[in-house]
Amino acid sequence: MVYVGDAHGRGDQVDEQLVEEDLLLFHLPVVYYPLFDVAHFVCAALQLRKEHGQQFGRQHPVSSCVAMLSSSFAGSLLASLALGLPAVSPLQREDKVLLAVVVWLAVFFSPLDVVHRLLTNRTVFTLVSVMKEVYRVRKIVRGISLAQSHYPASKLIPFIVGVLKGNGSGLLKPLTRLICGVWTPSQSELLTPSQTTRCCAVAALAWLAGSLLVTQDQLDRQSGQLLYSSLVLLFVISKVEQSLDLTGQLLRLLECVGLKHTKDEENLKHTKDENLKHKDEVNQVNLVLNNNVKNKED
Repeated sequence: MVYVGDAHGRGDQVDEQLVEEDLLLFHLPVVYYPLFDVAHFVCAALQLRKEHGQQFGRQHPVSSCVAMLSSSFAGSLLASLALGLPAVSPLQREDKVLLAVVVWLAVFFSPLDVVHRLLTNRTVFTLVSVMKEVYRVRKIVRGISLAQSHYPASKLIPFIVGVLKGNGSGLLKPLTRLICGVWTPSQSELLTPSQTTRCCAVAALAWLAGSLLVTQDQLDRQSGQLLYSSLVLLFVISKVEQSLDLTGQLLRLLECVGLKHTKDEENLKHTKDENLKHKDEVNQVNLVLNNNVKNKED
């Protein structure tokens, strides 16, 4: 696997030809910095406010802000610990730290709560979530590459670091909640992995498997682009389905169609019964008339 950068603010030391010509989606968050970072921080802030409420952030701003930072940089923090690097390395990108704090302030303290209302609009939230998923795949690939730069002969360690980078906020959620004064050890990704964690594991396995099929000197660039784009599509579809509840809407649609079909069948059956009943009445009337005619003839 070609080394595509580290996670600790020393710049994107990448194979420029690979990134620019092949992995265009990989390079997208860097080209449009800081849009994708803002999307990531927005999702972290919204999740923090959803779990603990706006009032908690105003009553305990220090705890809330620290929880925001731990959630925002959880992937890099866990990857640093896993590779024996300084845990504070992710914080050396002070521009990103400042950006996370600004997003936290906007979500919790904006006048008339206008920012939160805007971000929780379904269309806006779906767009932000899609941007985060594009960024998530980049984090997984960067985590794998960082681990391979430290342990080039290992396959397990890059897989673990890739998953940690991909869903660090979910894996570190018990600590984030503890910072806010809530201890929930039973709610852990290790006990019940979420759909996001499972997707991160699948993506890391797929990327590692792709690296085993080719060598650095014979890298199939089109295959690499296809694999990366497929992983992005997988995450985007998964997130859109969660945000818009497409499965629930489809089930409700099928249920409505089924109910309509059942109702139509009941109406048809009722019509047939009415026709049969009317036919029986007509036959009885004809039988009575025939009997009367026979009696008169007799």
